[in-house]
Amino acid sequence: MSEFHLPPPSLEPFIEGYWHRSGHFAQEKKVRVVADACTDIILEFAPTPWPPRYVIGTQLAPIVVTLRGDVDRSAIRFRPGMAWFFLRRPLDGLTDRVVPMTELEWQVPGTLYERLAAMERSIDRSEALSAWLTDELDRLKPDPEEVGESERLASALSAGTPPHDLPTLMGRNSRRLQRVCRERFGATAIHLHRLYRFRRLYERLQGGGESLADLAVELGYSDQAHMAREFRHFAGTSITAFLAERGHVGNLQDEGKTWLPILAPD
Repeated sequence: MSEFHLPPPSLEPFIEGYWHRSGHFAQEKKVRVVADACTDIILEFAPTPWPPRYVIGTQLAPIVVTLRGDVDRSAIRFRPGMAWFFLRRPLDGLTDRVVPMTELEWQVPGTLYERLAAMERSIDRSEALSAWLTDELDRLKPDPEEVGESERLASALSAGTPPHDLPTLMGRNSRRLQRVCRERFGATAIHLHRLYRFRRLYERLQGGGESLADLAVELGYSDQAHMAREFRHFAGTSITAFLAERGHVGNLQDEGKTWLPILAPD
């Protein structure tokens, strides 16, 4: 079972939401998760061979997740550029990595983890995480100007602004802008431009019925072949395969013959 809960308004600038996955997988399943610019803190409440609390940084490539046996997992999904205000460390050191929280200064407290583990409903876990993050936000007191800067940069990237236009748009010199991209978003401006363009393509393909040649022109790819290469790089599968699987797959693509549901807000 997959569930997704939104944060309270006070946390919306920082947190995209909380996702939860639970169930028993008698047969091992391998799922591929396409690249995105979010940072996730994941909490495992069922026994696993890896640490129970860890961070997944910005994904510049798809990752494969194995599900087997009992799964009980909750996570905080930060908006792009916003995890930095809590973790207080450069995000480029977490890119494409799974990092135990024991390696970070900022921690999900053990007492909170134990309380979450005892909760049966995912909505209760989401509310407890929101209460804790609200307290942390009050304690950390992020600079409003820096928060606004990250929001503007994310909006510019979402709108498809070319990397060479970002310094002028943001009113920053190139060196300052590149530092913000690496520290808060986990990648260079060029990589982020490619990733955000892929996400726009991915979303447009969800609807179906559009000409691939027209999409390539509209989204700024040099041609349809370039678009196909970029899609495979970030999704781990071809556009043709994705279109054939679209009705079954969503964000999580099973490597076998059955499918797992999309993990997204209702």
